[in-house]
Amino acid sequence: MNISRRAFILKTIPARRVPFRDGLMSLGIDHLVRPATFARQPHAITMFQRTSKRSSSAPCSPITPRRLRCESLEPRQMLHGGVLSGFVYLDADQDGVRDETEQGVPGVTITLTGNETGGGTVNKSALTQSDGGYSFDDLSPGTYALNQTQPEPLLDAQESTSAAGASIGADQITNIVLGDEQTIAGNNFGERGLRPEFVSLRLFLASTPAPATMLRETIADSVEAAGNTELATTIRAGDTTPPSQNAAPVGVADSYTVAEGGTLTVPVATGVLNNDTDADDDHDELSAQLVATTQNGTLTLDPNGSFTYTPNNNFSGTDTFTYRASDGEATSAVTTVTITVTGENDAPTAANDSYSTGDNNTLTTTAANGVLANDTDPENDALTAQIVTNVASGTLTLNANGSFTYVPASGFTGNVTFTYRASDGSLTSNTATVTITVTDQNQAPVAVANSYSTTENTTLTVNAANGVLANDTDADGDTLAAQLISNVASGTLTLNNDGSFTYVPASGFTGNVSFTYHASDGTTTSNTVTVTINVTSTNQAPVAVANSYTTNENSPLTVSAASGVLTNDTDADGDTLTAQLVSNVTNGTLALNPNGSFTYTPASNFSGTATFTYRASDGTTTSNTVTVTITVIDLPPNSLFGTVTSGSFTQSGLLGDRMDLVSGAPAMSQAHQNGDIDYTGYSNPPTYGPHHGSDPNGTDTNPGITPRPTGVYTTEQPEEDLIHNLEHGHVWISYNPSLISAGDLALLEQFVRDGSPNANGSGVGVILTPRAANDAMIAVASWARLLKMNTYDPATLRQFIETNRGKSPEGFLTP
Repeated sequence: MNISRRAFILKTIPARRVPFRDGLMSLGIDHLVRPATFARQPHAITMFQRTSKRSSSAPCSPITPRRLRCESLEPRQMLHGGVLSGFVYLDADQDGVRDETEQGVPGVTITLTGNETGGGTVNKSALTQSDGGYSFDDLSPGTYALNQTQPEPLLDAQESTSAAGASIGADQITNIVLGDEQTIAGNNFGERGLRPEFVSLRLFLASTPAPATMLRETIADSVEAAGNTELATTIRAGDTTPPSQNAAPVGVADSYTVAEGGTLTVPVATGVLNNDTDADDDHDELSAQLVATTQNGTLTLDPNGSFTYTPNNNFSGTDTFTYRASDGEATSAVTTVTITVTGENDAPTAANDSYSTGDNNTLTTTAANGVLANDTDPENDALTAQIVTNVASGTLTLNANGSFTYVPASGFTGNVTFTYRASDGSLTSNTATVTITVTDQNQAPVAVANSYSTTENTTLTVNAANGVLANDTDADGDTLAAQLISNVASGTLTLNNDGSFTYVPASGFTGNVSFTYHASDGTTTSNTVTVTINVTSTNQAPVAVANSYTTNENSPLTVSAASGVLTNDTDADGDTLTAQLVSNVTNGTLALNPNGSFTYTPASNFSGTATFTYRASDGTTTSNTVTVTITVIDLPPNSLFGTVTSGSFTQSGLLGDRMDLVSGAPAMSQAHQNGDIDYTGYSNPPTYGPHHGSDPNGTDTNPGITPRPTGVYTTEQPEEDLIHNLEHGHVWISYNPSLISAGDLALLEQFVRDGSPNANGSGVGVILTPRAANDAMIAVASWARLLKMNTYDPATLRQFIETNRGKSPEGFLTP
């Protein structure tokens, strides 16, 4: 307030209430100074009473140097009051606690709302200063809330407060209880930093602005981009008082109740605006604006918030309408008003029904098309049908769900009726009549499915007596005709009107085929039925295919079932086949097994072509007769090791001629034997059995054994040794020195057999042996063949003997 003519400097006195009283009072003025404006100093009077009228600007008049006269008008309290303050800052370490080094954010809007203990309300706003600080002073005791308008460019962080019991939410601190003249600081709003899209180029320029300046300008830019240029100008100017703006009202939903059939009348005091608010204290100026009216009644909404609502007849349930509250400049969000109409039970309403059926036909209805289908109940209660009077002709069965069955009396035609009522469990409807018209009409035939069978590739012919119509019926006794609906999928069908038909299966087809038809009496047709034809299979003869095989001279040929004569034979029915011999071989011995495997032993020294014939059987029929050809390969007369190739043994190595079977040896085709064998009884000793290899020059390659000269010997065979029968064929040996590496001697496994395996499937067996009748340097006995060496190289032969020592069929013997 202004003091005319002179101003006064007041003494510093303890902070307390110093009310002005009517009349004169002393304020402790020390001395007069020049005229000036009366101003409250930080440590001067913190509270005082002044008396004034809102419309009066009359100053107090100085009376004496220490006295003032003030007019006693309406009392109004002016206090220093409480303080709520804090900061908006960049929480660099994300700990939710503001440090002195953390940057403040200027230009952020902070809104204070609250209820004073004395009954008043508070709603004010401020912009943060350059250091991010804000303060609301002169606050009366009460409960307050602080809300931050989140700056668009910043990422929100954690809020904090020093107020005991306060609640912290996103951008808000609520339930702050402020006492008389209490100061609560530290109500801080944390931010994490600029969003990426708001990082300005100015941050990277050589003359980077101060953080506070940069933040202020960035926030002002975002506010201006949102259309609030006035606020943006205020932020750039550094002003802490935001421009005044009209706040939109806040509408709050309402609910009311009215009884069915009644009218709801709501006065202004309890109308829709009663609980709505306006931050600009314009509540008395709010008006209600209807947005959407009710759907199940009639609504009249007055702008003052009062309204009347009349529900539709028999309606019960929930009805709604929406409105907005307007303060003349802005409107609230759309708000919903809910009206619950409590129902009262009403009786159902039944409607008459009519049905029809043919004579001698039973009429069956479902609940969906029964007598209750067109009945209604205001409360949508579930209804049940109650019969009142029954039909006069025929038989009626009425079910509670409204479905029914009616069987006309035999031969009856005309109308019959029955009556019923619908019940909702409490009330019943009016009595309704159901009329059933029984017409004289043709009865549809009834067709029955049929089945037939035939064999593969056999035509099925069915006469009328056994045809598809034979088991079909017609209640009217009409003559029936068969009408094809869908044809067979395989084969050819001819269906005649009298139900007879012919079916020709597709060649080779077996299985089921079907066709459908219905029977016609000339007026109506029957149901559609299926005729099934089963085509059974007949046995097909197998088909055999010729085969060819190869073996060496004097080598048995053994063929397994997997590669036997039946391998390439087929049977259309998938039956298991067996081989049946028709004509045997002429040059050897054949053993043909049922599974197609066989063994063929060529005649001694035979080479050329041998054949036999066979048939494949499936157990019922046999195939064509086919020929199996076996080619017996003639072995060349020379070359123990076959063709001499580069790197093979040369003339300085081992060359030999194949000799005939050893003469004079007994035919040991029986099992292996144990015991002594005396070779002296033979003028030409045999070469089968184990022998010790020796060098004709007298050098034995078996250390510890005395070399023996050429001659005939008698040797006792230990019981644990077996004499091996060498009459199982012959061996062709080839040797490839390329298999030897790093100077090692080739092992027996590197001597590869050429030709078919021997009869017992064993590997190559080689025995080096001397012989009295052999004038060659050395002989090789190999599976009943005597091979003499024409020339030899002693060093190579010793390697040959040493390599194969102990690897002949029975090993080497000691004398």
